[in-house]
Amino acid sequence: MLESNGQSIGVVNAIVGQRRYTVTLNGESNHAGTTPMGYRRDTVYAFSRICHQSVEKAKKMGDPLVLTFGKVEPRPNTVNVVPGKTTFTIDCRHTDATVLRDFTQQLENDMRAICDEMDIGIDIDLWMDEEPVPMNKEPGRHPDRIV
Repeated sequence: MLESNGQSIGVVNAIVGQRRYTVTLNGESNHAGTTPMGYRRDTVYAFSRICHQSVEKAKKMGDPLVLTFGKVEPRPNTVNVVPGKTTFTIDCRHTDATVLRDFTQQLENDMRAICDEMDIGIDIDLWMDEEPVPMNKEPGRHPDRIV
């Protein structure tokens, strides 16, 4: 980041807060060849909608918010079966506790709304909730004094 922005030094102004989740979507596994599209309760499709909508909202929010969908595990994870269960992780970070909390609360609400619309069950487990820590801003005011 420093080099691409033409900077030679960076000063940390905060340690980001983090909220991490494990989310499980529960639909219905069925044969891919005999289940019409309108009857599917496909958890990978639900995940893709959640992922797309959330990433777009994070991009609109802009820096320093970051959002990552990490580990994704569809079940049964085979080519000819509609996935009936998908588990995935979310990592969201920001330097402002209120922004982080508000964004992730909206994320939770959005995930529930998508799942309600698709008749998909959802279990949201928030397993990490760390507050951001502001740093002393004085060093950044005098970069010429930093050795």
